[in-house]
Amino acid sequence: MKKIFLVFLFLVFCGCNSAHKKETIRIGIDSKFYPLDFEEQQTYVYGFIQEMLLEMAKELSIEIEQVNANWDVLFEGLDSSKNQMSRYDVVISSKKPHNFNQAHYHFSPIFLDTGLVLVLPKEAKETSWKELVGKRIGSIGQYTFLQEKEGILVTFYEKFPEMCDDLIEGKIEACVIPNVFSIYYLRNLYVKDLKITSFVTKEGLQFISLNETKGKAKELIEKGMAILEKKHILEKLKIKWGLADPSLWEANWKD
Repeated sequence: MKKIFLVFLFLVFCGCNSAHKKETIRIGIDSKFYPLDFEEQQTYVYGFIQEMLLEMAKELSIEIEQVNANWDVLFEGLDSSKNQMSRYDVVISSKKPHNFNQAHYHFSPIFLDTGLVLVLPKEAKETSWKELVGKRIGSIGQYTFLQEKEGILVTFYEKFPEMCDDLIEGKIEACVIPNVFSIYYLRNLYVKDLKITSFVTKEGLQFISLNETKGKAKELIEKGMAILEKKHILEKLKIKWGLADPSLWEANWKD
């Protein structure tokens, strides 16, 4: 009888443990976010992501394990044939959802915009680059998006401050800056003179998994994202880490 009772207690203990065992999601991340280059903002981006994952885990009552990987092997960790210790369910990446990528991968909504934004003098009436045909717009050398647009005159610069100074002096009519940098420069140097009016390109960091991936990871990530958006937690974290500032936008900063 005593043995039967001990076996019963053991089964109850195991059952309680399994009942309280949390779902675990493993997330692969390249802490340098290649090919993006956040420069001085990299620490803030990384801190924002860490706190976002903590909040998501708390809201979903799950465990989130982070696996660091180099950019050139990041997506290899999604391969189910990999050793369990070196594989993960999803990655955080800026890979673009082109049709050929969507054939293999599932993309979550963007949680941190890294695309170009249009910056104009405070008194300017234009809100979109499409209203600036025939006018001169400044851009840093590696961002060639506007060069491909008919009627747009592009002046290339090496440094953001030099470009913003020329904008204030009227040497150019507008400029485009990656969203993360625009917050840093405008808030610290040009808050009285310049404003952000709209996104020029839509791209950013997101969660990516294989289309064929089974399990709850994809559903949990998107559920977590929806909760963080609904409760304005994402918005508050971006502001906290200096990656968003509604006061710098002429209109709705999330548009």
